[in-house]
Amino acid sequence: MTTSSKFIVTLEVAYQHVIKVGVVADNELVALRLAESAFGSGSLWTGDCALQLLHDDFHEEGERVDRYVSPLGNAAFPPPDSTVHELELQSNARRLLSFCRMVSDAAPSLTEQIDLDRLFDVKLSARSIQQLRELLPHLAEVELAL
Repeated sequence: MTTSSKFIVTLEVAYQHVIKVGVVADNELVALRLAESAFGSGSLWTGDCALQLLHDDFHEEGERVDRYVSPLGNAAFPPPDSTVHELELQSNARRLLSFCRMVSDAAPSLTEQIDLDRLFDVKLSARSIQQLRELLPHLAEVELAL
C-alpha cells in the first residue's frame, strides 16, 4: 500500500495587465510620471486619486501554461498568501453588498420629508440573517487590518 504525500502544484499562465489612466498634465513625461506614481503607490484603486482609472484588465498571452510540482512530503501546507485573502475579501464584500441592497429594497422610500431617526420594520429571512452572521467574522478581520 502506498502512502500519499503532499505537493504544491504551480500553474503559471502568461498574461498582460493593461491599465489605462486619464491624466491632465503639461506634457507626456509629466503625465507618465503621474500615472507611474499613482500605480506604484496603489492610489489608482483607492477612489481618492486625481487621475481617472479608465481600464484595468488582465489578458492571457497565448495558451502556454508552465507547470511545476514541489514535493512537501508530510510537511504542512503553507498558509494562503494575500492573493487568496484578497479573493475572499472581494467575495465577502459582494455578499455584503447584496445583503445591503436587499435591506434597502425592503425599506420604505425616504424621498418624503420624514424623521431620519424614525425606526422602520424591515423583514429579513432567517437565511439572510444567517448569511449576515457568516459575513461578520470576515468583516471583523478586515476592520482589525485597517
